[in-house]
Amino acid sequence: MNHITRLFCGALLVAVAFEACKKDRPEPAPVPRTIQYRLYTDQNFSGDVHTITFRLTIHGKNSTIFDSALAPMLIKDIPDKAHQLEFKKLVPPGHDKDTLLVGFVYDIKDVGESWFLDTCRPGTTLKVIDYNFR
Repeated sequence: MNHITRLFCGALLVAVAFEACKKDRPEPAPVPRTIQYRLYTDQNFSGDVHTITFRLTIHGKNSTIFDSALAPMLIKDIPDKAHQLEFKKLVPPGHDKDTLLVGFVYDIKDVGESWFLDTCRPGTTLKVIDYNFR
């Protein structure tokens, strides 16, 4: 019986020693999420002189993460696909597990507001918002 008690105590000490030697392993850093915005048109708006203002947006679960307006332009000046406007925005840390609402909101002066929105699911590292304005 004494021999079994010593073996048990020895095994317990070895287990405690191994547990004490374990280092806390930090969780790997999440891969950054990027939203890529592309804006162009395949329509001929050469006669349309309404002013349009586009905003690039990223909305999280309970907040606006990013909302930035482009310089106002005339609708006739929206570029074609070969000259598209392209922007990239990194999603800040803390939104890795959120489904994001991303896209364009635009306002045509004296006409109204509209949008082109899509979702970016958790785990998506690159979301491309390819908007052909029509």
